[in-house]
Amino acid sequence: MVADMVPVDIAINVTLAAAWEVATKNTNLKIYHSVSSKNPITYDILRTANFGHGDSERMETTKCIAVQWFFLVKNKTMFCLYSIWYHVIPAFFIDIFLQLTGKKPQLMKIYAKVYNVNKSLMPYCVEKNILFTSNNVDEMWDSLDPVDKRLFFFDLASMDWQEFWLYALKGLRVYILNDPMETVPQGIKHTRKMWIRKMVFDSIIWITFSYLAYIIFRNIF
Repeated sequence: MVADMVPVDIAINVTLAAAWEVATKNTNLKIYHSVSSKNPITYDILRTANFGHGDSERMETTKCIAVQWFFLVKNKTMFCLYSIWYHVIPAFFIDIFLQLTGKKPQLMKIYAKVYNVNKSLMPYCVEKNILFTSNNVDEMWDSLDPVDKRLFFFDLASMDWQEFWLYALKGLRVYILNDPMETVPQGIKHTRKMWIRKMVFDSIIWITFSYLAYIIFRNIF
């Protein structure tokens, strides 16, 4: 499945280049839009980019509050069931814990927003692979000299998505989470602890649901 994404800096460079072209070439009114259809990023690339950098490029952070868990589901019904199991149920219990400790519950509200976004985008951006064209942007790229191409890069056809996500994850870790790369060893230990918590939590949930199913089945039959 294609995840037709365009990095924001690419969109900015296209905007700057389009302003230059319109101002200097007196062209007729054009529509400029940047798409990755010629070199699309897929959800499988996103998955491998998040998990496939190996020991030399570990990204675990001490600021992480949940285990990184990403797998692809093509069936819509299974997607909904997995969302309930991995998102709604944990969020429900975590919000209860937050309430009991005097803190404001928030995860259920967050996942409600995520659900609404998915509901809006899924029929158009996830369930369908749409091929876009960007002839005006392609022509504009070809008209730039080598220096401008280096300074205002927006050629998604030559984008290395694996490399892009490697730097994007580093940027998120260092500049958004304010967690320097030097703390990766601590992040690895933190992630291991969260995996243990996740397995314990999943085991408790599975045992609870299995027991309830057994009780219901026994009472019926």
